[in-house]
Amino acid sequence: MIMQPNQILILGGGVAGLSSAIALGRRFPSAKLTIIDKALTSQRDPGFGMLLMINGVKALQDLGASEILQDFQPIKRSLIKAKNGEVVFDETFGEGQIYCCSREKLIAGLEAAFQRNVPTFEQLHKRCVAVDVSATGFVTKITMSDKTDLCVGPEDLIVAADGVHSVLCSTLNSGMDRPVSTVNELVSSIYAPELAEQIGNTFHKTVMCAEGLGFGLVAPTATHVIGFIQFDTSKHTIPKSTEERRALYNLAVSKIDACNPHKEFFAKYASIVDVVGASHIWKPINCELPSKLHVKNAVLVGDAAHPLLPFTSQGVAAALEDALALADALAPEATIESSLINFERVRRPIVNEYLQGGKRILKDFLQPDGSITLQPYCEGRRQEAKAPETTTLFTNDQVDFKQLSKKAYNYRWATLGEGIIPLTAADSDFPIAQPIREAMHEYIEDGYMNYGPATGLPELKEEIADKHDCDADQVFITNAAASSMFLVAQQLVKDPNDEVLLADPIDFLFQRAVEQAGGVVKRYAIHAPDKHNPNSHWSFDIQDLKRLITPKTRVLAICNPHNPIGRVWNRKELEALTDLAIEYNLKIWSDEVWSDIAYNGDFIPTASLGRDVAALTYTVLGFSKGYGLAGLRLGAIIAPQARDVEEISKRSLADDTGYGVSVLSQVAGLAALKQAGYWQRAFVNHVRGQCQRSVDRLNKMPAVHATMPQGTFVVFANVSSYLEKSGMNEEELVEYLKVETKVALVPGSPRFFGPSAAGHIRISVATSEAVLEEALNRLEKGLATLLLRCNHLPESKSTVAEEMVLPRKLLNTVILQNQQFRGAVKPPCARRAASLGCPASSHRS
Repeated sequence: MIMQPNQILILGGGVAGLSSAIALGRRFPSAKLTIIDKALTSQRDPGFGMLLMINGVKALQDLGASEILQDFQPIKRSLIKAKNGEVVFDETFGEGQIYCCSREKLIAGLEAAFQRNVPTFEQLHKRCVAVDVSATGFVTKITMSDKTDLCVGPEDLIVAADGVHSVLCSTLNSGMDRPVSTVNELVSSIYAPELAEQIGNTFHKTVMCAEGLGFGLVAPTATHVIGFIQFDTSKHTIPKSTEERRALYNLAVSKIDACNPHKEFFAKYASIVDVVGASHIWKPINCELPSKLHVKNAVLVGDAAHPLLPFTSQGVAAALEDALALADALAPEATIESSLINFERVRRPIVNEYLQGGKRILKDFLQPDGSITLQPYCEGRRQEAKAPETTTLFTNDQVDFKQLSKKAYNYRWATLGEGIIPLTAADSDFPIAQPIREAMHEYIEDGYMNYGPATGLPELKEEIADKHDCDADQVFITNAAASSMFLVAQQLVKDPNDEVLLADPIDFLFQRAVEQAGGVVKRYAIHAPDKHNPNSHWSFDIQDLKRLITPKTRVLAICNPHNPIGRVWNRKELEALTDLAIEYNLKIWSDEVWSDIAYNGDFIPTASLGRDVAALTYTVLGFSKGYGLAGLRLGAIIAPQARDVEEISKRSLADDTGYGVSVLSQVAGLAALKQAGYWQRAFVNHVRGQCQRSVDRLNKMPAVHATMPQGTFVVFANVSSYLEKSGMNEEELVEYLKVETKVALVPGSPRFFGPSAAGHIRISVATSEAVLEEALNRLEKGLATLLLRCNHLPESKSTVAEEMVLPRKLLNTVILQNQQFRGAVKPPCARRAASLGCPASSHRS
């Protein structure tokens, strides 16, 4: 354990770099701090305007740099209109909540605050051009632009704040693409006191979606006005010359209808704007979060980690918040590595929401029919701003064991013996979000429980369609994702012996559904990660799939995020699969039940890969993983076309009321999507930490290997060494652990997940940190004792064994307490039982 970094190296001296220097310099005043940035402040482009939302203003205050705002006037209102003057969004703000300030003043103010707070530091006027990362996950060397090297130790901290072209980011995320957004922004600033007075404290913007234009004005001071035009580069050439830039301003004005009362503001700005040397083109990046945001002694912050689209207005605030969160995460008695893990756990879901919000508005801006659909998002943002505190939602005191012992079935608390901790079925131990409960209560209080539509409530279908960029008539609501799986199989398996390509391992419901529909399963292997390579993940070879394809092959199944291995397939992998489906004219069955539990912000819906892919894809969705609604039995299918939904409805007998979904469940699902986003994001943050804790602990246990899942809240651990030494199979090992340690797990047996699951156990972590910690402690002791027995070592030599009084029960006398496991475990032979220290028995009780 270390108390502080030996030295702090900050790559980049912009907003993210300076704010990180302030926060870390205050946190570790005796650590050597160095800023590495080739450009001096005076050499930087001055910039024109940066919006600071309320969180950014607070971050400046926390950094001791709020005096920056003294030269600027607050924004008290945001008014967004369509070209015809129709109000799209109108919100007022409290005094001093939102500002627009210049980059020049922001940098100068941060630099002044840094010098006040950190009097001793070093600045290297160089640029980082290369970073060496060791196989063990440490940055060991930084190469400078002058070809000198800076050696780095494991107890040094490197903060990469060097922008969208960050060397560390590209080193950690090889092959990552950061494409420029379709929408660019022309920004300029003018001295115009009269116009500034007319604009006042209002942020004005007119959106012209059909024309691919947005024109905004804001007065950061009483004398200056900043104007910006967001333009779709597929419709407008990027202006380079002064004439072209002036022409773009005039074009935007000409597209605003005369009935728009604020057209005169925009026209006046366009008439006096001087674009000679006083404007620039911003080409924002439109990408997902990198898979890796840190290694053991280095971390990405600001644009190096998360370049944001202009629609978010969070670019500066997010960088400031990164700095504060990083300093907070570096606990005095924690390692740098564990602190950076905690930092990412906190920041990733927050900045990913900013990023995804920007993408949603970008999609609205690019609507081909010119429709304005910003309002629902804006309303959602207001709801989120009023969301309750989330820090206590998933603590141990939120777990009601009395309720769980009565209600949590499916091989969980209600079905197991007293004192047994179930890390089994992928179900949450926490109460559902309050808005969901309130919506259900309100619906019940109305007093009516009538039939609902055969294919689902229109409001719920619309909400799902909006989220997945499809039409509502492509959505069919089901009574659970499991039901969806069987319905899709029946839809796609047309003839007996039609073949379906399934991954191995994969959730058992795929095989059950295919066989029930009369199809034939053809499995392709997903190869396990290399135990000796910490960067290795489960992977497939597309050639393995090609070799399996025959004239009878009809369907390619995809599970993403993948149960049980936790992979979130990247774009390259998904495109390899979908290209294969297109080449061989295969339907695509995409199970995206876990899509609400993805940790790296890079989940890609299969159908989003293109129209040709969407035309082949049936997507399965659920509400049990991300919102804890397993008991309400609610799911959905997104079909390629409306007529496919009609076929599914007829086949399911929904049209004849032989199949249907509780309207109350659908009310809950709608509330989840519209009002429980805060809960879902906090839950993802919690279970991500649980997964990391589990992986860290498991990998410290002898002969156990686990990789951090990229999605899901299950950890798939390799325990094959224990099986080899004991002669047990996976199900016998799980029974042994349940008896000896009182921890219930899911065996990675072929009947649950396929042949490639052999040698593994699956651990569900959707419980409190305290419960998980106790379970892992028990497992560690139980496995250690088993290893001692297998090696024929006396227990008196083991500290672990001395601490634990093991019950001497027979493996073959355990009562199997869940129907799905009944009959699955065969009693071990007397010789094997004796070798494990258990007396043999000839009966089952």
